Amino acid sequence: MSDELLVAAMRIAAGVDPVPAAVSADACAALGLQLPGSILAAPVPAEPGSGTRSLLSGTEFHRFAADGLTLTVEFELDAGLLRVSGQVTPPPGPGAWIEIRTPHLGKTRAPSDAGGYAVTSIPIGWLSVACHRPPDPPVVTRWILARP
Repeated sequence: MSDELLVAAMRIAAGVDPVPAAVSADACAALGLQLPGSILAAPVPAEPGSGTRSLLSGTEFHRFAADGLTLTVEFELDAGLLRVSGQVTPPPGPGAWIEIRTPHLGKTRAPSDAGGYAVTSIPIGWLSVACHRPPDPPVVTRWILARP
Protein backbone atom coordinates (compact mmCIF):
# COMPACT_ATOMS: atom_id res chain seq x y z
CA MET A 1 0.00 0.00 0.00
CA SER A 2 1.40 3.39 -0.93
CA ASP A 3 1.65 6.29 1.49
CA GLU A 4 -1.06 8.14 -0.40
CA LEU A 5 -3.50 5.23 -0.03
CA LEU A 6 -2.66 4.87 3.64
CA VAL A 7 -3.30 8.57 4.31
CA ALA A 8 -6.58 8.38 2.35
CA ALA A 9 -7.67 5.33 4.38
CA MET A 10 -6.83 7.14 7.62
CA ARG A 11 -8.90 10.15 6.59
CA ILE A 12 -11.88 7.93 5.78
CA ALA A 13 -11.52 6.09 9.10
CA ALA A 14 -11.35 9.38 11.01
CA GLY A 15 -14.66 10.43 9.48
CA VAL A 16 -16.32 7.10 10.28
CA ASP A 17 -14.92 6.73 13.80
CA PRO A 18 -13.83 10.17 15.04
CA VAL A 19 -11.66 10.55 18.11
CA PRO A 20 -13.83 11.35 21.17
CA ALA A 21 -13.57 14.96 22.32
CA ALA A 22 -12.35 13.91 25.79
CA VAL A 23 -9.46 11.95 24.23
CA SER A 24 -8.48 14.95 22.11
CA ALA A 25 -8.67 17.23 25.16
CA ASP A 26 -6.50 14.85 27.21
CA ALA A 27 -3.95 14.65 24.38
CA CYS A 28 -3.78 18.45 24.17
CA ALA A 29 -3.37 18.69 27.95
CA ALA A 30 -0.54 16.14 27.84
CA LEU A 31 1.25 18.16 25.17
CA GLY A 32 0.91 21.19 27.41
CA LEU A 33 3.00 19.41 30.06
CA GLN A 34 6.06 19.41 27.81
CA LEU A 35 8.89 21.75 28.65
CA PRO A 36 10.26 22.79 25.24
CA GLY A 37 14.03 23.00 24.99
CA SER A 38 14.59 21.08 28.22
CA ILE A 39 17.17 18.34 28.71
CA LEU A 40 15.74 15.03 29.94
CA ALA A 41 17.74 13.66 32.87
CA ALA A 42 18.34 9.91 32.88
CA PRO A 43 17.64 7.80 35.98
CA VAL A 44 20.79 6.96 37.97
CA PRO A 45 20.82 4.13 40.52
CA ALA A 46 21.44 5.16 44.12
CA GLU A 47 24.55 3.46 45.44
CA PRO A 48 24.31 1.55 48.73
CA GLY A 49 25.58 3.62 51.61
CA SER A 50 25.07 6.90 49.75
CA GLY A 51 22.85 8.28 52.50
CA THR A 52 19.56 7.34 50.90
CA ARG A 53 16.72 6.72 53.28
CA SER A 54 15.25 3.28 53.74
CA LEU A 55 12.08 2.59 51.80
CA LEU A 56 10.76 1.16 55.07
CA SER A 57 10.67 4.72 56.44
CA GLY A 58 7.99 5.66 53.90
CA THR A 59 10.30 7.84 51.82
CA GLU A 60 10.88 7.05 48.16
CA PHE A 61 14.14 8.19 46.57
CA HIS A 62 15.04 8.81 42.90
CA ARG A 63 18.21 10.17 41.29
CA PHE A 64 18.60 11.62 37.78
CA ALA A 65 21.54 13.15 35.89
CA ALA A 66 22.06 15.22 32.74
CA ASP A 67 24.20 18.08 31.47
CA GLY A 68 26.52 18.01 34.50
CA LEU A 69 23.67 18.15 37.06
CA THR A 70 22.40 15.48 39.42
CA LEU A 71 18.84 15.85 40.70
CA THR A 72 17.65 13.84 43.67
CA VAL A 73 13.93 13.59 44.35
CA GLU A 74 12.44 12.25 47.57
CA PHE A 75 8.79 12.12 48.45
CA GLU A 76 6.82 10.99 51.43
CA LEU A 77 3.20 11.05 52.49
CA ASP A 78 2.22 13.93 54.78
CA ALA A 79 -1.45 14.21 55.82
CA GLY A 80 -2.69 12.66 52.56
CA LEU A 81 -0.46 14.80 50.33
CA LEU A 82 3.17 14.55 49.28
CA ARG A 83 6.17 16.36 50.66
CA VAL A 84 8.72 16.51 47.82
CA SER A 85 12.32 17.40 48.58
CA GLY A 86 15.72 16.88 47.07
CA GLN A 87 19.08 18.21 46.06
CA VAL A 88 20.63 19.65 42.91
CA THR A 89 24.35 18.92 42.60
CA PRO A 90 26.29 21.04 41.92
CA PRO A 91 24.08 23.88 43.18
CA PRO A 92 22.68 25.71 40.15
CA GLY A 93 23.56 29.22 41.36
CA PRO A 94 21.72 32.54 41.48
CA GLY A 95 18.60 33.00 39.37
CA ALA A 96 17.82 29.27 39.30
CA TRP A 97 14.53 27.77 40.43
CA ILE A 98 13.10 24.30 40.96
CA GLU A 99 9.68 23.47 39.57
CA ILE A 100 7.63 20.52 40.85
CA ARG A 101 5.17 19.72 38.06
CA THR A 102 2.01 17.61 38.18
CA PRO A 103 -0.74 17.28 35.57
CA HIS A 104 -2.86 19.70 37.61
CA LEU A 105 -0.48 22.15 39.30
CA GLY A 106 3.08 23.35 39.48
CA LYS A 107 5.00 24.81 42.40
CA THR A 108 8.33 26.60 42.24
CA ARG A 109 11.03 27.15 44.82
CA ALA A 110 14.44 28.78 44.79
CA PRO A 111 17.05 26.19 45.77
CA SER A 112 19.14 26.82 48.87
CA ASP A 113 22.77 27.88 48.46
CA ALA A 114 23.65 24.18 48.81
CA GLY A 115 21.10 23.17 46.12
CA GLY A 116 18.38 21.79 48.40
CA TYR A 117 14.65 22.26 47.85
CA ALA A 118 11.38 21.20 49.48
CA VAL A 119 7.73 21.57 48.52
CA THR A 120 4.66 20.45 50.46
CA SER A 121 1.02 19.76 49.60
CA ILE A 122 1.62 18.01 46.27
CA PRO A 123 -1.21 15.63 45.28
CA ILE A 124 -0.44 11.92 45.06
CA GLY A 125 0.11 10.85 41.46
CA TRP A 126 2.41 11.76 38.59
CA LEU A 127 5.13 14.36 39.12
CA SER A 128 8.25 15.67 37.44
CA VAL A 129 10.98 17.98 38.71
CA ALA A 130 12.63 20.65 36.56
CA CYS A 131 15.71 22.69 37.41
CA HIS A 132 15.57 26.02 35.56
CA ARG A 133 18.99 27.66 35.33
CA PRO A 134 19.03 30.60 32.93
CA PRO A 135 20.62 31.07 30.46
CA ASP A 136 21.10 27.27 30.17
CA PRO A 137 18.19 25.01 29.23
CA PRO A 138 16.23 23.43 32.08
CA VAL A 139 17.04 19.89 33.18
CA VAL A 140 13.90 17.84 33.81
CA THR A 141 13.24 14.39 35.28
CA ARG A 142 10.97 11.85 33.67
CA TRP A 143 7.48 11.57 35.11
CA ILE A 144 7.42 9.60 38.38
CA LEU A 145 4.30 7.93 39.78
CA ALA A 146 4.37 8.93 43.43
CA ARG A 147 2.31 6.52 45.51
CA PRO A 148 3.97 6.07 48.89
